[in-house]
Amino acid sequence: MARSRSKQTIFDLALQGYGRMDELVKLARENNLSLSDEITAGTDVDFDTNASFGNNNVKNFVKKDNRIFNNYYETYPEDGIGAWIIEDTFIVQ
Repeated sequence: MARSRSKQTIFDLALQGYGRMDELVKLARENNLSLSDEITAGTDVDFDTNASFGNNNVKNFVKKDNRIFNNYYETYPEDGIGAWIIEDTFIVQ
């Protein structure tokens, strides 16, 4: 089992738990999630920890130093006041 962190998706958790994306649907089914669900930080997600499948290189990378995957990115509007950028550091939202 793992506890999700802020802004993690089911894709991040599949990589983190199994080391490969082809276990994504299995993970979603086992946890009653859909691929488009927003996962709240702190949600417990069950993995098949005895699974003989997966990419052990990726799983070991994650275990080392308790690393996590997080592919979240924020988008900004392309026009209007929400898109105003003043110099390099000031963004109006």
